[in-house]
Amino acid sequence: MRYSGDSNSIGQFGNILIRNVVTGAVRIVSSIIRNERAFYNNYTDYGIYASNSRVVVSDTLFANNGDSSADYGFYSTGNSTVTLVHSIFQSNKGYPVRMPAAALSALRDNVFIANGYDRVRLYGDATLSAGAELYPWKGLDGYEFEDSLTVPQGVTLTVKPGMSLYWYSGKGLTVHGNLYAVGTVENPITFTSYADSGAGQWNGITFGDGRGRLEHAIVRYANYGLTSDGGNLDLRYTAVVNNRYGIHLTGERGDFFAAGCDISGNTSYYNSYGLRNDTAEKVDARFNWWGNATGPRHVDNPDGQGDWIYGDVIFDPWLEMEVQDLNVHNRTPADNSILTYSPASHTYTRHYPNGTKIHFNPDGTHDYTQDAVGNKTVYTYNGDGTVASVALVLPGESTPRWTWTFSYSDGHLVSITDPAGRVTTFQIDEHGDLTAVTFPDGATRAFAYDAEHRMTHNEDGRGNLTTYIYDEYGSVRRSQLPARPVYDPETDTYTTVQPTFVYTPSQVAYQLVNDLTPGDVDSPTVPLIASDELVDAIAFGRGGYSGHSNQWGSMDDVTDALGRTTVYEHDDANRITRAIWPDGRCLEYTYDSQGNRLTESRMGAAQCALDPADRDPSQVQTWQYTYEPRFNRVKSKTDPLGYTTVYTYDHEIGQGERGLPVVVQYPPVEDESGDIVTPTVTYEYNAYGKVVRETDVMGVVTCYTYTQGTAEEATDGTFAPGVTPVPGLLTKVVRDCGGLDQTTTYRLFDAAGNPQSITGFGAESAGCPSCSVGQRATAVHETRLAYDGLNRVISRTNAAGVTTIFEYDGDGNLTRKVEDYGGRNVETVYVYDAAGNLLSERTDDGSLSIQKSYAYDINGKRVREQDGAGNVTRYIYDAADQLVNIIWPDGGVITRTYNLAGRLETETDAEGHVTRYVYDDFGRKVRVVQDEGGLNLTTVYTYDLDNRLIATQDAAGVVTRYEYDSWGRRIAEGRVVDGQVLTVTATYDLAGQVVSQTDERGSITTHEYDALGREVRTVQDVGGLNLTTVYTYDLYNNLIEMRDPRSTVTAYEYDDLNRLIRETRDVGGLNLVTAYEYDALGNQTAITMPDGIVKRTEYNGFGLPVRVIEDAGGLGYVTTYEYGGELQPVRVTDANGNVTRYTYTPLGRV
Repeated sequence: MRYSGDSNSIGQFGNILIRNVVTGAVRIVSSIIRNERAFYNNYTDYGIYASNSRVVVSDTLFANNGDSSADYGFYSTGNSTVTLVHSIFQSNKGYPVRMPAAALSALRDNVFIANGYDRVRLYGDATLSAGAELYPWKGLDGYEFEDSLTVPQGVTLTVKPGMSLYWYSGKGLTVHGNLYAVGTVENPITFTSYADSGAGQWNGITFGDGRGRLEHAIVRYANYGLTSDGGNLDLRYTAVVNNRYGIHLTGERGDFFAAGCDISGNTSYYNSYGLRNDTAEKVDARFNWWGNATGPRHVDNPDGQGDWIYGDVIFDPWLEMEVQDLNVHNRTPADNSILTYSPASHTYTRHYPNGTKIHFNPDGTHDYTQDAVGNKTVYTYNGDGTVASVALVLPGESTPRWTWTFSYSDGHLVSITDPAGRVTTFQIDEHGDLTAVTFPDGATRAFAYDAEHRMTHNEDGRGNLTTYIYDEYGSVRRSQLPARPVYDPETDTYTTVQPTFVYTPSQVAYQLVNDLTPGDVDSPTVPLIASDELVDAIAFGRGGYSGHSNQWGSMDDVTDALGRTTVYEHDDANRITRAIWPDGRCLEYTYDSQGNRLTESRMGAAQCALDPADRDPSQVQTWQYTYEPRFNRVKSKTDPLGYTTVYTYDHEIGQGERGLPVVVQYPPVEDESGDIVTPTVTYEYNAYGKVVRETDVMGVVTCYTYTQGTAEEATDGTFAPGVTPVPGLLTKVVRDCGGLDQTTTYRLFDAAGNPQSITGFGAESAGCPSCSVGQRATAVHETRLAYDGLNRVISRTNAAGVTTIFEYDGDGNLTRKVEDYGGRNVETVYVYDAAGNLLSERTDDGSLSIQKSYAYDINGKRVREQDGAGNVTRYIYDAADQLVNIIWPDGGVITRTYNLAGRLETETDAEGHVTRYVYDDFGRKVRVVQDEGGLNLTTVYTYDLDNRLIATQDAAGVVTRYEYDSWGRRIAEGRVVDGQVLTVTATYDLAGQVVSQTDERGSITTHEYDALGREVRTVQDVGGLNLTTVYTYDLYNNLIEMRDPRSTVTAYEYDDLNRLIRETRDVGGLNLVTAYEYDALGNQTAITMPDGIVKRTEYNGFGLPVRVIEDAGGLGYVTTYEYGGELQPVRVTDANGNVTRYTYTPLGRV
């Protein structure tokens, strides 16, 4: 059952009563559930009452339900299954929600406003079946548990900052999986009793074999605050206070750490304690407050007046001052590392949470960095303290695998040699200035300086020179770029120009001078004008811009060459808080104390002018972001429609301390079955922090394998001969790992880490036992690669042995490419100007040469294109680099105008027809008028807040409406034609693949896919003719078999380059075979039909047929083709000798 109300409807009823719905579910979507006194004399007790039922509620308002604190907006009881998402609970007299604790993960993205208690009440002794996050949804104060909750192995319960969790008497939390509760100083997390008033009012938190991470948290008023029976407990800046017993450790292991914590007030009984360790291991509890400056009471500290400690515990030193509101003032680095000192060696080592260590020599220089696996990057030094080498050393070894060496002259670096033996050299003049760099490929860059050591000349790898001119304050006032040809499309003329940029800067140097006293020997006689009066300006070529900068050098406003001004506002940290565009629209940002962007809001001029409290939310687009506190990573992203994507990191669920994302939960969406699910992607990492396993939203796994640096890799082809193996290079990617095992392998790594072989294999022997012979093909499809000294590909040989070579200039531009090198030798040569703009490309196959050329204006815009036939197209730009004219080869002109925001406003074609474009406050195209002033053909567009097109009205007045799911996928399209609504709908799987389509006649087509996203079955007219087509593929994604609705089978075979070489129709019946052949460039050279007739084709180097022989070996009808400069046929001679000639207009029309 589904109840879907109009968003403006009002439900006037006593309540919605749902009982014993166990097949299917009751779905309530986009509805309002509230009581109206105009219709009833008193309030209802419940908005919805659900008993022993499956209920799904989304995008619904619960308001004004109940007349006492004992009433609810939504109330469930018994064995109910509940999903509550994207709903609002407002002004309900009691609790907004009571639901099963087992359904925690199905409570997401709701809003709570002014209810009697803005808490969610949870019932039932529950064991979580999936990970859950207790998130402070807007307005939510906390969660009340009537019964106990268990987190099983493999499941994580995450409690977000600011949350409070309350348990009833005799109840508590048991963790066998993971509990991650990391709050902040401003928003700690609280675990307490429902009464929240005295010790022993709930059972506390028990860790069996689970893991707990509590930071900036409070555990109070329990019988046993925290109990760990062989679990792993990590406490930081956490208060375990006012419990009967504080922390009790039992079991064989004492995997416990606490620092910066308040463990006090746990003294209700004569044998109470703050910490009791009954394990066989010593535990570390240093740097904690125990309730008294004298420290904890312990046999080793008998004078301590704080909470008792029993067992083998390290507690000295302790904090001698009470922790106030968890506001621990420490100097822990933001990366959560710890610095230790060794008195024996007088050295320091910094330890990171992920196991990485950085060790320093006694003189403070960097000795080595050791990763979590034990691999070391080791630094050695010369006598003068300069770095002599950097080497990679594997665990248990002393000889480096790969080494970078550095050479010096007079203390200046003069060369670097990498592990591949490639050398980069540096030339330093007698003044210590760098004058030249020579790269491993021989390319050189040169530099020159003035007497103040300011760079005056920069010569690139092709000898092109850039010069810089400075003012008396050392600021660049002019830069002159290398001379290049400049084309003027309006006059159709070329000149050689040295482009110049002229700067008028208001930079820090001026502000410093402003601070000096006039007349001081270090100051000009007359002080400079204040920085806020200075105008920054850059003039270049055809335009430029100007503006004012603040004291930090950031622009407060920028005016372009057309006089359009954009204004920027900054906060005290110099972060942009508002940008106002020339048309009055604006973009606003807010930030947290760490400088993270919290919100981004876009709006039109009218809303921008209002105070934020007075704005219409429907006219403002806002994106919201939250961050996790430990590594300051993005925690959630919420779009303008309220859909949220949530990120979970390794440290949050006990899988590491590197701040790596391990779970991404996308907004809830209906799957192909109509159930609301949370699409999830998960990642697993190796010790190097590289992804080794990725599970997508469909549950399909991709595995990644990396080199290990073993001796075997030196001989098994992983590394090229003579190259010492190192770990961490990606060597294999397997899609649908453990299923179809579609594998790509990277091998023969050179000493720079470049793979010289890339192979794609079929399923491995154990990977796909049920696959067909074609799917299990084990032929190796290999591509061989070679590289130059800068790691650029210089040759590529495909599986058929065809080689393409590449050449580059000193600036890295591709200058020459030869396809089928040593065979057809199809050569393309590229020519560039001094700015790196492509001037021409000429391709020659030995019989035909085609050249295209290009020209650029003073601003570097491409303004002239000449095709191989000599036809020229010109482009004209205005001073703001907006394209205003296109002049076609036949002389026709297109003219464009733009609005203040730089968006296309009108376009006039060569015949004078005008098309006008109109935009809304968000810059979206809302109206297009074609042939303005004539037919005025108008199309209107309407959007939602997330910029999705929801309606169009065409020039004939036909309205089409569109609907989307929470992922922005179009699920319905409806047109009104002659008063009849014609609707097309679609459903999707979690991978975004269409699984069903219903056309305007109601006919349904379904689609099925395999784990690699390939369509394997299509059924047309479901429930009617059920026309079914089945597809089968090999592991190179080639279609190898198709069974059509008549059960006729067509089989396909391919060569090593995945080209179709054989097609057999009606397999097992007529067996009609068509065969195909190809040349080295991939052109199809022969087709042999089922009747044996052969068609052969010869091609030029451009892939165009020059000779076609029909019925080769038989009658042999020959047709020949000749081509012009634009590769269009200019002469065709048929088998009878008849000649057809073609000529073309400048626009390519025959």
